[in-house]
Amino acid sequence: MTAPKKEVAEWIKIADEDFALAQLLLQRNEFLHAAVFNAHQAVEKYLKAVLVHHGKDIEDKFKTHNLFKLSEYVHGVDPRLDKAILPLLDIVDPEYMDARYPADLPDLTMREMQEVITAATQAVALIKTLL
Repeated sequence: MTAPKKEVAEWIKIADEDFALAQLLLQRNEFLHAAVFNAHQAVEKYLKAVLVHHGKDIEDKFKTHNLFKLSEYVHGVDPRLDKAILPLLDIVDPEYMDARYPADLPDLTMREMQEVITAATQAVALIKTLL
């Protein structure tokens, strides 16, 4: 069962917004923890768009922020998502919660934040091939 194109388009639209914001913040060298958070959000929402595309109910077991779990779910419905994405998720996934709460803010350098955004960019490119 394939989801309506409108629902998939909505997921892609909000993922695109998160991704554009992450890139903009990094370019401006402002609110860098928010840039990292939004990069993670973009990857997460693109993965969820693939699940919705395949008729999966996101409110069910797919309601998670864990990119590894989401990539496993996506691989289950579309085996074209291969292990090439895993090293990218190794870079992006750990920064999600750390970037949300003051006590946990990571002490990332500008270079490390750029690496997160670059990994997210590469992950997004892989995921978009499935849509």
